[in-house]
Amino acid sequence: MPIQDEGQNKINKLTEKLSTEGINSTTIKQIDAELQKLYFQLEKSGQVSIKLIEWIQYFRRIVNDYNKKR
Repeated sequence: MPIQDEGQNKINKLTEKLSTEGINSTTIKQIDAELQKLYFQLEKSGQVSIKLIEWIQYFRRIVNDYNKKR
């Protein structure tokens, strides 16, 4: 499986996890760790896509909003 497809599958699973478990500190930490691993894996292979960067930015906005509410 190409790294990009593997990355998209991970993003889909993380999105599902976020929508089913909601936003909490544990979910945020797990998703953030997975996104970082995925980003570095794709960067190493030269396959970082704009879509991944946009998704990471979207997730960071969610985290920032969550932290402001706490």
